[in-house]
Amino acid sequence: MGGVNDARANPKGILVLRDYPSSAVRTDDTGPSHERVVFTLDLTSADGLFSAGQFPILSGDLVYATESRLTSTQTILSVLGNSLGIANQTVNLGD
Repeated sequence: MGGVNDARANPKGILVLRDYPSSAVRTDDTGPSHERVVFTLDLTSADGLFSAGQFPILSGDLVYATESRLTSTQTILSVLGNSLGIANQTVNLGD
């Protein structure tokens, strides 16, 4: 798939959400301990990259990339810019 876009997704926060059937849940550490499990992958380290390469994505898994810090900053700046732009237009309309 080409990896994640650093401007949009945080490569340290790749989540795989998986539901297991109740029959697969184990308390003896031979299988999942819960029906719903979230796996976290960090694609910024060698260990994370190797782990991701060996991690099977199953049918029904949800792969989620957390938002990049850059995206959050851009959103805040956009909101501030729009607010200031609207305030500036309002002042100009009154003149």
